[in-house]
Amino acid sequence: MSDTLATVTAYRRRDHAGVAQAALDGAGIDSVVEETPVSKVKVEPVDALRAGDVLNQVTAPLDEIGEADEAPRGAACPECGSADVETSRRAILFGAIAAAVIGVAVAIGRTDAAFFILFAAAVYLLIANRWRCGACGHAWD
Repeated sequence: MSDTLATVTAYRRRDHAGVAQAALDGAGIDSVVEETPVSKVKVEPVDALRAGDVLNQVTAPLDEIGEADEAPRGAACPECGSADVETSRRAILFGAIAAAVIGVAVAIGRTDAAFFILFAAAVYLLIANRWRCGACGHAWD
C-alpha cells in the first residue's frame, strides 16, 4: 500500500472497524485499520469511492440527525400555519424552578423534599411540548 491512504470510515470500537475491513477485503479492496482515538479504516485513494459503495451495501447509511432544539425546516404552526416557530424555553424554566425550590427547601430545612420536586419538574419538562408558535401561542411536540 502507498504512504497516502484515504479514510473511508471510522469507529469507536476496533471490532466494528474489523467488520468493515472484512467487508472490503471480501470485495477485493485492500484496507488497513489505523488505531488512533478511533479506529480508522483506510484504503488506497483510487479505491475510496468503491469502498464507500461496499460499506453502504453492508450497512445502510445513517440519516442526518438534526439538533434537538433546531426547528424543523419549513415548520409551520399546525393551528394557524404561521412560520414563526420557536423552541420552548424548557431549560430556562427548569432553572427557575430549581432555584426557587432549593431556596425554599434550604430556608425550611426540607432539602430531601426538594429533590423529589426537582425530579418531578424534570420529568414534566421532558414530556412538555417542544415547539411554540410565536403568532398564536399554540404549543406542540
